[in-house]
Amino acid sequence: MDIGKRKHTLKTSKKLMTLLPILAALVLVWAPSNCKANEETDMDLLRKVNKQVNEAITYLSDIENYGVESHAVAEPPLRKPKGMPMGKYGDCEDFALTKEKRLRESGWPPHKMRTVTVRVPNRPTLHAVLLVETDKGTLVLDSYDNMIIPQQKLERRGWEFAIQSGGKKEKTAASEAESRAHVEMRKLMLQFDKDRNGRLSMGELEGKRLAK
Repeated sequence: MDIGKRKHTLKTSKKLMTLLPILAALVLVWAPSNCKANEETDMDLLRKVNKQVNEAITYLSDIENYGVESHAVAEPPLRKPKGMPMGKYGDCEDFALTKEKRLRESGWPPHKMRTVTVRVPNRPTLHAVLLVETDKGTLVLDSYDNMIIPQQKLERRGWEFAIQSGGKKEKTAASEAESRAHVEMRKLMLQFDKDRNGRLSMGELEGKRLAK
């Protein structure tokens, strides 16, 4: 190698040695931020599944959908109930079971999820939601909206959960009401909601029942 080429090679090597620390620093800065951006947290997963299911299923009673009072389904199939367009239909229990199924398929431990019955203030019928155990406490995935709220916070608002932590049914006002009102609940809670379907609201249906 002649002297000119050797000097050029040495200069290039020195430049590379100068740039290496800078390149290494850029990699250290880029890598964690890029991983963080692509990493899906537990809360991200819960929000995604809750929103996807709420948007994928249209509320419809089992009577209207299947012709029976009770027909629990996880991942309702495409159907065309009488007078309705083709779509996926289900009641609040189907919403909760579908969320539970999708979370289980995403790796969420099955023993940390359960579909439960709850009595909500100012609503005449019982409701079904999915409870999920997390490091932030027990969270409620609901079909009313896409918000995910701690169970304790909802209890302070007057929500009465029929099944408590550990999967044991306690003698609460909600559990006693569930046994007394199960048949009537199925007749009422599985009707179209006025806001969603343009028919009688739950309150109006309950008022008609009480007037009999």
